[in-house]
Amino acid sequence: MSDRHERERAAWVLARAGHRPAARRRGERLMASARRHERYESGAGDMAVAEVTTRNVFHRSVAREDGVLNKLGWLIWTVTWMFWVAVLVGPALLAGKALYGLGALAARRLGPLRSWPYLVLALVLAGVLAGAWFRWPPEGWDTVVRSYACAQVVLAPVRAAWLVRAWGWPAVKAAPSGTGAVAPVVVGAPVQEEPSPVAEVVRVEIAPVLVGTGQKEEEAVR
Repeated sequence: MSDRHERERAAWVLARAGHRPAARRRGERLMASARRHERYESGAGDMAVAEVTTRNVFHRSVAREDGVLNKLGWLIWTVTWMFWVAVLVGPALLAGKALYGLGALAARRLGPLRSWPYLVLALVLAGVLAGAWFRWPPEGWDTVVRSYACAQVVLAPVRAAWLVRAWGWPAVKAAPSGTGAVAPVVVGAPVQEEPSPVAEVVRVEIAPVLVGTGQKEEEAVR
């Protein structure tokens, strides 16, 4: 689909991935999705080959070394840090991904996604929550609960802003206003014809020719 700009975004992400496997995987996924949509629109069908070669973060973290014991140790380490990430910022990660998904759905009408609206939303939420904190100060365990909730609310749009850049939306340039717009055509509507220019009448005055008398008249008769 052309409105998703997947090929442009994939090229932008892959050009800046460097040695980061997570960024390279995102670029490969975008490129694979772009090719899949192109095949679908052309009626060529889907291919059975896998186009994403970089493994996900779980596989990369576990399969760092060969050997059963090494992989088992890295498996325990991976599950541990993923568990604590889910506990500490899991709601913010999910809410940020949801905000990003809503923005991606609205990109067809509102234009390409940008990070700054999410960052502005994060600042506004932080200000509102700070005002509510000083207006109704927490006590006891309520402090921990409210701190955790406020952190999730503020980090969610920050996460969405990061996803906008991570998935290559800065590569999509917004169309300039006044260009590329197609006026709607109403069937059966009267067509307004432009008035034809009226030709101006140009008057040419010819000065009278006087024929002299005498010799000039005789020469004129001859």
